[in-house]
Amino acid sequence: MANAKDFILKGGDLIECDIQEPQISSPFSMTFQRLSLLFSATCVALFGQGLLTSSAVFAETPSEATLPAMVADDSPAADYLEPLAAPSDVWERIRRGFEMPVLQNALVDKWVRHYTKDPNYLNRMFNRSGKYLYHIIEEVEARGMPTELALLPFVESAFQPEALSHAKAAGLWQFMPATGKVYSLEQNLWHDERRDVMESTRAALDYFQYLHGLFHDWQLALAAYNWGEGSVQRAIRRAKSARRPTDYSHLKMPRETANYVPKLEAIKRIVADPKRYGIELPDVGNEPFFVTVSKPRDIDTETAAKLADMPLADFKKLNPSFKLPVIVAAHNNNMLLPADKLDGFVDSLANWMETGQPLSQWRTYKLKSGETLGSVAKQFDMTEAELLEVNKIPKGRKVLANSTLLVKSPNDEHYDIGEDEADARLRLSPLTTWRRVTYRVRSGDTLGRIAHRWHISTKSIRKDNRLRGDMLRVGQRLTLTVPQVERMPVVAVKSRTDSKSAAQIYAVRKGDTLSSIARRYGVSVAALKQDNRLRSNALKIGQRLRIYTKGTTAPHLNYHVVVAGDTLSGIAAKHHTTVVRLKRANHLRGNQLRIGQRLEIPSGSGAVVKVAKAVEQSVPAPSAGDYRVQKGDSLYSIGQKFGVSVTKLREVNGLSNNRLRIGQRLVIPATAKVHPKQRVSSTVATQTRYRVRKGDSLYVIARRFGVSVSSLKKLNHLKSNNLKIGQTLRIK
Repeated sequence: MANAKDFILKGGDLIECDIQEPQISSPFSMTFQRLSLLFSATCVALFGQGLLTSSAVFAETPSEATLPAMVADDSPAADYLEPLAAPSDVWERIRRGFEMPVLQNALVDKWVRHYTKDPNYLNRMFNRSGKYLYHIIEEVEARGMPTELALLPFVESAFQPEALSHAKAAGLWQFMPATGKVYSLEQNLWHDERRDVMESTRAALDYFQYLHGLFHDWQLALAAYNWGEGSVQRAIRRAKSARRPTDYSHLKMPRETANYVPKLEAIKRIVADPKRYGIELPDVGNEPFFVTVSKPRDIDTETAAKLADMPLADFKKLNPSFKLPVIVAAHNNNMLLPADKLDGFVDSLANWMETGQPLSQWRTYKLKSGETLGSVAKQFDMTEAELLEVNKIPKGRKVLANSTLLVKSPNDEHYDIGEDEADARLRLSPLTTWRRVTYRVRSGDTLGRIAHRWHISTKSIRKDNRLRGDMLRVGQRLTLTVPQVERMPVVAVKSRTDSKSAAQIYAVRKGDTLSSIARRYGVSVAALKQDNRLRSNALKIGQRLRIYTKGTTAPHLNYHVVVAGDTLSGIAAKHHTTVVRLKRANHLRGNQLRIGQRLEIPSGSGAVVKVAKAVEQSVPAPSAGDYRVQKGDSLYSIGQKFGVSVTKLREVNGLSNNRLRIGQRLVIPATAKVHPKQRVSSTVATQTRYRVRKGDSLYVIARRFGVSVSSLKKLNHLKSNNLKIGQTLRIK
């Protein structure tokens, strides 16, 4: 049973919170102060001796994006620059950062009229935005990007983070599942980071930086965000072939994309001059609305809302990414709370822990073969309907054996969900789709034989064809509703060297497009094109494509940008390869090169410098040892440390669950890869360094090495996505 000491530790961390600028000396007990210069700071709230204190670290120099504008006076008497006053609210900050070119056309006027004719709709959008705008404008300014981007969620989702489109795009920024995976937005049974306010904003701005680097035009980058980068590139090529302008206003695009930037421009005009359109913007102060709170224990969303003294619906609006009624501590996901609710939350949490009540009433259960949802629901004092609703099980789908279900915890049993349990998945039967076919009755056919052949019932045949009896005649046409069976000619190819790099080979069939193939395998069109070195979206029937699905990674691709004086032989010698391999990898017919051309270096070449190699040292097989549990340990982390599975640890120590206590002694089996008494310093981790080249971006480098943009930024302590040519990055 958890007690107050689990949370209230002398000098220990209780809650970590990121307070957005402008900072204050005591963000939770003092009034927010207005600062003339915007700066960055991070506050860690510590709870000790019954007091909550905070520390703020002030930036010495304001970021370039937040430097106050300077106005020059040309009069003879004045030869100095006078700084503008600090912005009074978020709306003023947004107006000062407008940088995109003004779009003037009839569509913009149309959307201005559309929005302003319904002020109530506008007011609802503006009021919803107040919770999120401060964080978004902070991120936009930190990257030096146009502040018009902070208004884009008005167009995408009307500032509803829980929004889900018919095409399965989700969140404030409406990420599709495949695109979300490319930009490291986790999507699983428990959590969908496409709806996470902070993570989806990070991913959207990463994507926009990549698109702007690709097109060097913000309006085209916006069009690509909506339509797809490949579609915009093809439209530009068609316009060039027809000798037409290639800017946004002149490209031929679908209606939705053609209206996309005009919608944003209409919102921009209203925000720039709301009085002109009879609109009153809500007060959105130049201060953070929410703080981030980490959780050392599992906590129910209902309990968290109760401790923060806020309605559950309001809590979910700030935390729409959590799909189930419990927030699992093993996932290390933070929850958001209004800044003015934090003091009350901390006090209520301490009081709650003193009563000995559990923070979570849920646990996991693995469905066994032969069990039904009804029997499981009865076992845990739930109804089958409640079990279906809690686990978000769609109608018409069967839950397969070994699926992990969330169930109510018995009154006498309360423990946190372990990391291995939290990573488990719900396994559902394939979704059955139906199609109609016409069948001509043959000699010897009966209703029973036809039904058996097509895996349907005789009753459905009678109903579809309005048959009164079982009599059939040869040549009679019957309409059958039969299950749709998807047939895909896929051959798995195993790599001889690394199973993680194994690709699936797909043979293109009639009617296939890159988009349909990408959706089928849960990858992006951009990844398909890069993995198969496709310059366009054109496909030929029978063409074979390499597909790297989840759990497999494409081989690392290194590139060389051609400079003046380069030759194929010189490049081949530099990268320790041959001219033949170089030409084959880049589909070159001749030896001609052009300055700025990007050449793929075949795998096995030395474009990447290894600064340290793993030193393998053979040691005798160790005997069993023991390990004393320390603060922060879990069975999973201990297993990772000594190279042994969680199941094995539980087996040799006679553990019935994953609960541990500080100071507990665990037996480490003799089969562990690392013995407790051995030093692991004899093995030096392999590190890879990469030198930034012209045309590189964090997205391109992350894609090349099979890592995420966020991990690159964390590893290299990068505050933005800006890179300099020649800069050295750590990859792993």
